Order: sequence, then structure tokens, then C-alpha cells
Amino acid sequence: MDKVIKGEYIQYLKLFFFSVYIFVLPIAHTAAIQSFSLVLFLLLLAIADFKKVDFKNLLKIKWLLVILFAFIVLAYLSLFYSIDIKASLKEVNKELVRNVFVMIVVFLFFSIYSIDKITPYIYSIITILFIHTIINLYTWYLADFSFNVRTGGLLDGYINKGGGERFAIWTSFAISAIFLYDVWNSISFKNTIKNFKL
Repeated sequence: MDKVIKGEYIQYLKLFFFSVYIFVLPIAHTAAIQSFSLVLFLLLLAIADFKKVDFKNLLKIKWLLVILFAFIVLAYLSLFYSIDIKASLKEVNKELVRNVFVMIVVFLFFSIYSIDKITPYIYSIITILFIHTIINLYTWYLADFSFNVRTGGLLDGYINKGGGERFAIWTSFAISAIFLYDVWNSISFKNTIKNFKL
């Protein structure tokens, strides 16, 4: 009984830190919170399910991995043409290599989960997307709905005179995840995936 309660507690903690990470991701100047919540989320994944991970599942996305790794190689080769190699290297490692690593790790763990276990994470993304959308619509309203203004997201938008694009980039990923979840739930798509081999 204690193991069951402990397992449920870990599941809630995983969802909590995942939600914190997703919530602060489109907000500028929150790198420390992002790193802290992401590390704790990945650590809890490892503690709870590492023994269940099947690395053979990576073969299901082998061509995607080839494309991603080729993209990383090209990014490193582009450093030879960079004006500021040190700054570019930092960006490649932080924005590309780290994110690809996180995507692979999350895929490995989520590939062993049932759709019922993944659903709360999708709902979390949808809820947070809705919250940030309302906030950004409000800031756009403050800017008189001008198309010359970037709403940018919290701490990097119209209110703070930032004009960044973090929210727009994040929204692209969020909508993609929601769309994939919706498509995955269609029976025809499931059957296609089962019969499809890369």
C-alpha cells in the first residue's frame, strides 16, 4: 500500500515539475526556474521508471534521430562562419543539443506510458497555453491591437518594452504537441502507425 501511495506521489510530483517548466518556458529571464524544474522532472522520471525503459524504442524514430543529429553537426560546422564563435557555441549547446537530449529522454520514458498516463501532461500544456494566450491577448489589447507590436510574453513583451518572440516560439511547439495528441487518438492513425516501419 505504501508503495502505491509513494508511486502516486511521484506521479503528481512529475506532473507538477513538468507543468512548472512548461509554464515558465515562454517567460524571459526564468532560466534558473526552467533548469531547476526540468532537472527535477527528469530525475523523477529516472527514479520512477528507469528500469522499464526500452532503448530499442529509439529505433522507431531512427530517421528522425538521424535528421536531428545531422542538424546538430551542421550547427557545429556553421561555427566556422560565425562572427562570435564563443556566443554561437553557447547557443548551439543550450538551444539545440540540450533540447534534443531532453526530447530523446522524454520520448524514451513516455514511450512506455499508456495514453492515460500521458493525457494529464497534454492537458497541462493546453491549460498553460490558454493562460499565456489570455495574458498576451491582454497585452495586445493594451497596445491597441497594433500589428507593429510584439506581445512577446511575460517579462519580454509590450508591458516591459521587450518585444521578444518567446511566446510565439513556445506556442508553435505547444500547438504541435496538442495536434499530435489529437491525431494519435484517431483509430485510423493508430493502425497506420502499427503497420508502418521506418
